[in-house]
Amino acid sequence: MRLLLFCGIILLLILFIPVAFAFGQISVFPQILGWKITQDDPVYDVNNLWDIIDGAADLYLEYNFIDLHIARYIRTDGIEVRVELYRHDSDADAFGMYSQERDTGYNFIQIGVQGYLQQGVLNFLTGSYYIKLSTYQKGSKAQEAMQTIGRALTTHLKQNNTMPKLFQVFPGEEKLSNTEQYVAHNFLGYSFLNSAYTVMYKDSSAFKIFVIESTTPEKQTRWLQNISMLYLRKL
Repeated sequence: MRLLLFCGIILLLILFIPVAFAFGQISVFPQILGWKITQDDPVYDVNNLWDIIDGAADLYLEYNFIDLHIARYIRTDGIEVRVELYRHDSDADAFGMYSQERDTGYNFIQIGVQGYLQQGVLNFLTGSYYIKLSTYQKGSKAQEAMQTIGRALTTHLKQNNTMPKLFQVFPGEEKLSNTEQYVAHNFLGYSFLNSAYTVMYKDSSAFKIFVIESTTPEKQTRWLQNISMLYLRKL
């Protein structure tokens, strides 16, 4: 009797695991009234990200990329929007990747932490997700459709929608808008400068202020020693 019960439990687990996985994958994307969701692409991770973004995969991995889910939303009037959800290990990593690909001249809108809307493109950040939406359709309806889906994703994912806290220590005077960046590794080309938060400023000329995040006193000591050696070599 016990053997039969054990076998029955194992069989249920075998049947349930694929269903649970599939449900988890679908639940990343919210159901939106009037839209049909299709998911034909695989879930990409650190092992196969090169298959879809070969030239940029290494940069994403520097920012602790975890996985990429892709879906298409199709509305009854024929508008189709492609959605790419890049999930990173932390909010700072997602912001860092987002900040590497934005430009200060983009058309920024208030969505999630921050986003920008161009013709046929809406990229934005919410918590540890860097999200990209795109459509081939042109016109105001297609642009509004991307924003509708983007806001639904923001609500559904329930992420933190504030800038990384370290940006609060930067002075506001003369700060240039939308120049915040997080550089995970090799800031200014030095291997010992990691986890750098930077902002551009403009006075008589443009300059950059940066703050290095250090989690332990030992890291602070090593960083100061490296900076001291670098300075002495230049004298």
